[in-house]
Amino acid sequence: MEQTSLEDINLDIIPIKVLQDVDKRIADWRAGGGKDSDAYIQNQLRYLKRIEKVVNTAMSVKGK
Repeated sequence: MEQTSLEDINLDIIPIKVLQDVDKRIADWRAGGGKDSDAYIQNQLRYLKRIEKVVNTAMSVKGK
């Protein structure tokens, strides 16, 4: 599976509450001994990518 990085995600369009939630989840993961290379972090980044796609779709539909 392809790796997702923060650079691949347009964070400017993602709702702040979603960003705060993911940030807290990642911070909690790290505090519990998790590493940035763990699959959990990739899952969180893929979630952000899905949210980005939903927002983009909503914006394009609204613009029509």
